[in-house]
Amino acid sequence: MYKLRQFVIAVLCYAVFIFALFTYRLSPLKQFVGRFDKNASVSFRYPPTIGRSIQFANMTSNLNVRSTKSTKCTPHKNIVFFKTHKCGSSSVQNIFLRFGDKHNLTFAMPMENTSTYNHTFSFFIPFKPNMVENLTANEYNILAHHCVFNKPGFEAIMPSDSFYVTIIREPVSVFHSYFGYFGWKNKFELQNYSNPLEEFINRVETFDVIPQRYNRRDVVFHHFDYKQSIKTDTMAKMVMANMERELDFVMLLEYLDESLILLKNKLCWSFEDILYVPKLVRSQRFAINESLANRIRKWSRWDVLLYDRFNTSFWKQVDKFGLDKMKRELKIFKEKQKELLENCTDEKDNVLSKIKNTKFKSHIKEGGFCWKIQRSESKYTKYLREKQRKLFNQTKKIT
Repeated sequence: MYKLRQFVIAVLCYAVFIFALFTYRLSPLKQFVGRFDKNASVSFRYPPTIGRSIQFANMTSNLNVRSTKSTKCTPHKNIVFFKTHKCGSSSVQNIFLRFGDKHNLTFAMPMENTSTYNHTFSFFIPFKPNMVENLTANEYNILAHHCVFNKPGFEAIMPSDSFYVTIIREPVSVFHSYFGYFGWKNKFELQNYSNPLEEFINRVETFDVIPQRYNRRDVVFHHFDYKQSIKTDTMAKMVMANMERELDFVMLLEYLDESLILLKNKLCWSFEDILYVPKLVRSQRFAINESLANRIRKWSRWDVLLYDRFNTSFWKQVDKFGLDKMKRELKIFKEKQKELLENCTDEKDNVLSKIKNTKFKSHIKEGGFCWKIQRSESKYTKYLREKQRKLFNQTKKIT
């Protein structure tokens, strides 16, 4: 009986030991899983419905993210920014133009001509090296002007470590902006309709065709399908897969600030480098209810597939970057943006203001920070072209 009692006690002690050990080892896993449990304090992990803003206010500070020492890195200076129509690309382009200007980098500039489009390479012909203004440079640092996407053409003049980036926009929103900016109301004689955009959709649904020159079905997708040869969803998805291979980063206009934070960290830039003032903001708007929005999505189905694909990819990158880190950097960035707008612009018109703060007096002059951040694409291109020509003429004389 005594031996039996000892045996039972030993078994119980062993069981208690194993249970304690197992519980100890499991607890970190429980803590990790609990962070994203439905009852956890963090209410956001992947993106909300398209069009909603991120509610970072719901993020609490008890994410228990380990602090890591920041490692020094060298700012990346070789960039190809593929400029897409009506996706906030002019605002983002100014960021790359300013960065190159600040560091005296070499721009791949469009050839100067007699037209008003000296700031574009081409709207219809795939990019080719012979479209670039001839300089003594063998390679360029930044290519950021309108062109038709052609990776081999870019690679012929750009360094092998160039960072390829573009920006896209939610399909209904970009079609709305495209329709208004390019004056389709007048081009299709829809001035007498209460909602010209809705009448346009009525017509294309009925006839499924519009004049080829204006055939901008899937207005973002066809920036990358320059041959206009895609006929099926399968072929479209192949183009998108190729985009994923050829582009290092795709920004989203709906989450521009978050996109710029990721870009800053990918390129090892500063907060000042990514400040911006919105450009070419659309004023004319048409009423779009959910029914019309769905019809636009159906007509622009490849734009929908494209946006959904890179929307998913974008939020995976945000998740990897870290929600708490994103929250901290967004707070810093928004404070700097606020200071910029208060000192460089008039709140009503987003134009250069009469600066009273002596700290910013010099920035409003030609070549100053406020002056640069306010320049239109055409005017800043003219300024940079003249600066670059002088720089290379001086270099040629010295050598």
